[in-house]
Amino acid sequence: MPSLNAGEIVVRAGDLERRESHPPARNVHLPLVEDFVDAVRAGRDPTVDGLVGRAVAVIQDEIYADTPPVR
Repeated sequence: MPSLNAGEIVVRAGDLERRESHPPARNVHLPLVEDFVDAVRAGRDPTVDGLVGRAVAVIQDEIYADTPPVR
């Protein structure tokens, strides 16, 4: 996947490819914060909860563990 905030995302998995077009966000975290606030007000679970966030963090840790430092 290229940059997540560049407008177009190309997702590849094996032989499959999907392209998505999203307008770049001024603040990539803002939609998550807005959804969280809306969830609290509406008494519902947020779209991305702590379990999903933790799973993403584990994957990021694994990626960075295998990435040599930039010099």
